[in-house]
Amino acid sequence: MSRSGRRRRRRLATAGVALLGMTLLGAAAGHLVTRPPAERGSYGIREVPGGERLELLGGRMDLPALAEALARDGRPDILARRDGAFLLSRSLVVRRGASLEVRKTTLRLRSEPSRFVGLEARGGHLEITDSTVTSWVPGTGRPDERLEDGRAWVLARDGSVLDVVRSSMERLGYARAERYGVAWRAAASGGTISRSTFAGNWYGAYLQGCRNLRVEDSVFAGNGGHGLVVYQGSNDVTLAGNEVHDNRLSGIDVNSSLRLRLTGNVVDSNGFGVHIHGASRSVVAEANRLSANRLDGLRVSSGAAQVAASRNLIDFNRRAGVFIAHGSAEIGPGNRLLDNEMGVWLSSDAPTARP
Repeated sequence: MSRSGRRRRRRLATAGVALLGMTLLGAAAGHLVTRPPAERGSYGIREVPGGERLELLGGRMDLPALAEALARDGRPDILARRDGAFLLSRSLVVRRGASLEVRKTTLRLRSEPSRFVGLEARGGHLEITDSTVTSWVPGTGRPDERLEDGRAWVLARDGSVLDVVRSSMERLGYARAERYGVAWRAAASGGTISRSTFAGNWYGAYLQGCRNLRVEDSVFAGNGGHGLVVYQGSNDVTLAGNEVHDNRLSGIDVNSSLRLRLTGNVVDSNGFGVHIHGASRSVVAEANRLSANRLDGLRVSSGAAQVAASRNLIDFNRRAGVFIAHGSAEIGPGNRLLDNEMGVWLSSDAPTARP
């Protein structure tokens, strides 16, 4: 045999050993059954408590390619096109090194008491563009309106990127950690929310432990809790040009986060308009309108500090335009406080409030 032939045989043998090792590793890690690579990516089906989970393992795929690959492998029950939309009937996880594109379509996430699924990025990249993502009850042909028995959700965590652009995220989530509706969480997950609508979720959008996420020109309305949550180490976040209205609790809830900028938002008809509390620091609220909220337009409490509010129109709130309770803030210059029950209310335990 020639020298080149021997080298080729050694390479093939090495590749075979590596492939066998990957197969054994997958089998040991929770019965992950891998499939041959589809046109642009690879996937696996993992056995988990209560059933199966679909996982994207590498490469870049979109919904049509993924549905085609599943159908080819005899699993059209997991993701199929029905009535002009895709129905996902198993939770789907995008792993590190993989990317899923949801573009110009409607994605329905099965959501019944016996089976409600999640769309998750765990280290990977999830792009939702010009699309609608919603919970779905196949038996009724409608989104899931019941929260008490669980509901489909969307989540990005573990350093993932989730971009939502010109899309609608509707009727998602319930009162359980990581399943609040549409959430970015942990390990500096990030992305962009732009020109999108978040409506009828538990929380409209929930940010925890994120970095440098920008939320712009979007609508957060009719959600069961807060419209937009910025929580626990979601630092250097910008909220610009959004409409936040008719949420049951706060329109924008900022808790224990640093270096936030809120500018050009219209926040009306919520419980509180903007609530800044916890260990939040260095929060700038500038050129917003905080109007007709059921309690206060701007509330600073629970030890929040270095809050600066300037050039805001704060009007027609049913209690205080600005309420400072055990927090410190600089109110001014250029704010207009009109037709509130009271303009600025300083609690007896407010340490600092400068007009």
